[in-house]
Amino acid sequence: MLADYSDEILSWVETGAIKPEDARRCLMRTLPILYDGVIQPSLLARVIAYIERVLVLLEQGSITVSEAKEDTAALLGAAVEGDVDKLMALRSLIGSRVESAPHS
Repeated sequence: MLADYSDEILSWVETGAIKPEDARRCLMRTLPILYDGVIQPSLLARVIAYIERVLVLLEQGSITVSEAKEDTAALLGAAVEGDVDKLMALRSLIGSRVESAPHS
């Protein structure tokens, strides 16, 4: 299952095998390839951008790896289903976390 891929990469962050920024670079390079043809092209770039926001929050320590896994899985699930309303709701949730995240 494709969602297991991002979960596995984030598990490596949890164990300390890789840093959050390495996970972000890896996922930003591979998710567009893995989901090409699975997610509508009009949604793919958008969902990748939302996932990148989640991963930046993880890098900043604003969310846990578990939260990043849940958010990523929810975003990918909504995009695969083509559920734009759910995707927008998730984006709003992520946006509120960005606004409340400590600024460096």
